[in-house]
Amino acid sequence: PLCAALAPSAAVSFARPSSCATAPSVNCLSVLLSHKRAQYNLGLCRFRKVGGDPRVFKHSLFVSVMGIFKRLSDVVLLPITPAALAELDRYKYSGAEFSLAAKYVLSYFWTFVARFVPKTISPNMVTLCGSIPVMLLYAIVLVRVEHWFPRGAPLDVDIFALFTYFWYQTADNVDGKHAKATNMGSPLGEMFDHGWDTICIGLLTCITAMTLALESNFTLLVLLSVAYFLMHIKGWEQHFTGIMILPAIGGPVDIQLASMSIHLMAILKGEAFWATPIGELADGVPIEFASYTAGWTALGVATVTSLFGVLPFSVYYGLASMKSSRERIVEFLSIPFFLVGSGLLVWWCWISELDPAVHHIKVVWSLCIAINVYVQIRMIAGRLLGMHVDYAPFLSWTPSVLVINAYARQAGMYYVSESSLLWSVFLFAVFANVALIRQVVCACCGHLGLPVLAPFTRPVKAAPKTE
Repeated sequence: PLCAALAPSAAVSFARPSSCATAPSVNCLSVLLSHKRAQYNLGLCRFRKVGGDPRVFKHSLFVSVMGIFKRLSDVVLLPITPAALAELDRYKYSGAEFSLAAKYVLSYFWTFVARFVPKTISPNMVTLCGSIPVMLLYAIVLVRVEHWFPRGAPLDVDIFALFTYFWYQTADNVDGKHAKATNMGSPLGEMFDHGWDTICIGLLTCITAMTLALESNFTLLVLLSVAYFLMHIKGWEQHFTGIMILPAIGGPVDIQLASMSIHLMAILKGEAFWATPIGELADGVPIEFASYTAGWTALGVATVTSLFGVLPFSVYYGLASMKSSRERIVEFLSIPFFLVGSGLLVWWCWISELDPAVHHIKVVWSLCIAINVYVQIRMIAGRLLGMHVDYAPFLSWTPSVLVINAYARQAGMYYVSESSLLWSVFLFAVFANVALIRQVVCACCGHLGLPVLAPFTRPVKAAPKTE
């Protein structure tokens, strides 16, 4: 109908403005997007009257839409250069385990399990097998949940969650030991392992929050932000020290064991245990704290222990490894920028009166996970390729449109539907993750001479050099 209104007597073509200089323009709409070096003229449309096949319009429209996606992908991608890919050949993983539970107890169990893993299975397959129950559990909860469980998660969810935590923790530590035993470790394997860790931690945190009966999207987003902030701090520290240092208290293993204990107590004491006020569970509790539930108390203790067990040491080791005072100031700014970016979504959830509908719960959880996964993948790729730490990845600031829209709604101004805007931001986050992962994987595999998306094809060996 638009084409007929603009040019009722002739076919309409869809072309870039640079090719329309000799023809009279009927309508022109240009969208300019500035990114780093120059302004990209997306050239959405300049309609003109020309004769020809109407299919030309459809083809040009498809080309222009694909051009828009290309420009958007340029915004969310990393500036990978040949010099950065050369750092991939010199990268070597190094870790130091100080966790008391892992060092003196669980390490022997993981070594025992690693002996039974067939040598023909790659470490990445072990990582993937450990992540499958996590994805399945999250899918089951999303299908069943219509609102927050008011008295904690059901018994079958707690049993499955306890098994999933144990399975995921075992696979996450066995894959590294299997890689060392078979000499199959690689930077791509580390990226695959830590990338899946970023996804699984967010999914498992949502399940644990439901068991604790927190009953709030805002509380869940705060809990997710704390979990991902700890991951960001450890990645930031490893970026400068070159060593993955796991602390004695408050590390990943300790947090996983604490989460397993939460689900175990819910199984033994009943699903309403964590929703019971602590004044009913113990005598002598001060009256100002007696109304807090056991879930809130456990959440506070775990958060404080993790932050004080990880944050001071990670910041100290990271700053001590920097070469100059100017580098310390500049690179340290990535931490508050990350907090502001992740805090936008929490702020929006605080000021917005979300209807506790099923689609809102699902999208809010998934959006927070998608944004933090994107930030962590950029951090991991930057560490492997020897690049600088990102101050504020573009995607982490996209929830600002939700904040602006919420204030506009409260002020009685024009605003977009909250559900539509939320879905739009989430789909853009998914697009950004897919584009970034595709870029990093294709660039690294192309540099290493490995086939991409061809699991049954052997790597092509480079031809010998001839003098």
